[in-house]
Amino acid sequence: MIKKLALAASLAVCGSAAQADTFNVAIDGHCNTFQINVTGLLVAGTRGGCGPAGVLGGSVARVDHKRGVVASETIEGIVVTWYFTTPVDGSGKVYVTGSNGSTNAVLGAGTYHLVRRHAKQPGGDMLAGLKNR
Repeated sequence: MIKKLALAASLAVCGSAAQADTFNVAIDGHCNTFQINVTGLLVAGTRGGCGPAGVLGGSVARVDHKRGVVASETIEGIVVTWYFTTPVDGSGKVYVTGSNGSTNAVLGAGTYHLVRRHAKQPGGDMLAGLKNR
């Protein structure tokens, strides 16, 4: 009986890893929104809310022994990387960096919350400073 339960549990874990989970994210205090799709270790998604829409790709990652999602896009020749910590009670932290291929800089950090659907968010574009560089 214990072997059957262990086998069922391992199949359930493997089966759920292949399923896609979709998260709708809004950055607190900013108008940036995301739809993030996680399938196993792979991440795909879109950025919207303000400014031109973006297409994201990345993976599930561990930073400081904590699991999160890393997704990148290219904006005006800069690779912008978003790191979302795993949400706790529907919210988490977000860190944004940018690279021109030879240097990397922190573009911003803040918090986010999960939303059911995207409504217009108050605040400015978290990437507004990128255009002034």
